[in-house]
Amino acid sequence: MRHGYGKILKKQFLFLFFFGFIFAIDASDACACSVCVIAAFDCYLPPVGIWCLFSIGWFFIASAIVTTHKVTIIGIPKLSAAIVGTVIGVVASFFIGIGIGFVLLLLLLCLISSVSIFNNSNKLNHRFVKQFKIVSSIGICCFISLIILSVSIKNSRNDIDFILKWPNTYVGKTKFNDLYHKGSEGLKDIKAGFEKGDPRAVANLCNSLSMHYNFENELQLRNLCNSYMGNFLD
Repeated sequence: MRHGYGKILKKQFLFLFFFGFIFAIDASDACACSVCVIAAFDCYLPPVGIWCLFSIGWFFIASAIVTTHKVTIIGIPKLSAAIVGTVIGVVASFFIGIGIGFVLLLLLLCLISSVSIFNNSNKLNHRFVKQFKIVSSIGICCFISLIILSVSIKNSRNDIDFILKWPNTYVGKTKFNDLYHKGSEGLKDIKAGFEKGDPRAVANLCNSLSMHYNFENELQLRNLCNSYMGNFLD
């Protein structure tokens, strides 16, 4: 048993070395790509941080139950392997440019294992099944609640709020570009968003925008950007 566990750890360290090598080759581009992936997820299912914590927490709790009862089910490893694998997976996925892709995989594994337990409960330890079903039921309820929360945030959040949160990402730049080319209506929304937003965040956004837009036909917006950059930019 120990020999088998040692093989697992050996493979995990080999994966870590491999992803470390990739990171050493081109970490900056991969990190930038990962941030864009995270921003894209936050665009459709905010808040991305809560989704990540929920996915990892559910996976660890499921692993702890599996470890306590010494049961083997598909997709849920022992707790020690889950912790090591999650750390490696999260770091690796960030540095190879897929953002929170690995965390979403953990959530998918939890959902699949939950369905599996509900369908094959007669073949496993009764006490284990009871505990796992309780955790799975809570997890599924939280999953549905998070979807409702995400839809609510997405419907109530305007584009400028999102752009200020993710100013240098592809999604953020695309949203600003769409607003800017809407004409007077879009420019009105931009100005209103600037006034309601955090001054430092607005100043950083204006600094980033100044590299791509000169606002030749929008003197008021250009003066507003210059004002924020002059007063709040570090």
